[in-house]
Amino acid sequence: MVIEMIIYTGGKTAGHIYPLLELIKYQNLDNVLYIGLSNSLEEKLCKDRGISFLGLTLNSKTDYYKEFKRISEIDFDLVVSSGGFVSFPTLLVCRFKKIKYILLEENMCFGLTNSIFKRQAYKVCLTFKMEKMRRNYIVTFNPVVERKVDLNKYKSNKYRILVLAGSLGSKVMCDIADKIAVVKKEDEEIVVVSKNHKPSNTQIKYYGYIDDLPSLVASSDFVISRAGSGSVCELLALHKKTLLIPAKTKRNHQLKNAKYLDSINAMSYLTEEEFSVNKYLKIKNYKSNKVSSIVIYDSGKKINDIIMEALDVN
Repeated sequence: MVIEMIIYTGGKTAGHIYPLLELIKYQNLDNVLYIGLSNSLEEKLCKDRGISFLGLTLNSKTDYYKEFKRISEIDFDLVVSSGGFVSFPTLLVCRFKKIKYILLEENMCFGLTNSIFKRQAYKVCLTFKMEKMRRNYIVTFNPVVERKVDLNKYKSNKYRILVLAGSLGSKVMCDIADKIAVVKKEDEEIVVVSKNHKPSNTQIKYYGYIDDLPSLVASSDFVISRAGSGSVCELLALHKKTLLIPAKTKRNHQLKNAKYLDSINAMSYLTEEEFSVNKYLKIKNYKSNKVSSIVIYDSGKKINDIIMEALDVN
């Protein structure tokens, strides 16, 4: 049997990394190479899992050319990319060498790299159905829904309000945690996950980073979160009542995610400017969200079937 080599690429934020890590679980690690940024979160997570990793340095146009040449020398059969600028050199090699590639688009609008390469992709796996669906688009949801949950790991006897600031952290979200702490009840607790920033209220439980996010989410009662696809999909899968505070991004992808989910009554959202303690209390205490039918719980398996199809593996 011919052994096919698959390259997985994408990085910088957890939203780009964790879907790929879930897909890699379906493969023999001897046939897998992850390409990401050197000295990054993706490098750490791959090394922790025994996944072969090639680190790129992309600080200039010259770096992109050098890394393109280096990747061109690798013998591989397929690329699975979750986007981000780190995936650009690998996808460019695919275009020049006519190698198949599959894109994962986690958000309601395409990121820049995915937008450039989407037309020639073997398949574009979407988390959410888009207004314009091309022939090679398929809705698969997000593989992060297959991450395992330990219900006892973060168990609490109190009503837990969880504040998720995104994998890069956010001072805004920590400030929001400080504001809601003023109206916290005796039987409530506030937990914050935020890299680089910390709430000022010492009564708030704080994590700078947590690898097992699904288990923490599962044991929480109400969540205030950024609107990146990874966090949003895990919250949807675990049926968590959620208030989204979308981060401001160049392509407004988080705002578009939040507006879409609010429109189908799956989650509520407020912009940073709209947030107030009173509005937070109204959503937390009175507004209910329905369990969304958009969740596809075997997302990873569906995408892996597409990978096998692209490799012509029966």
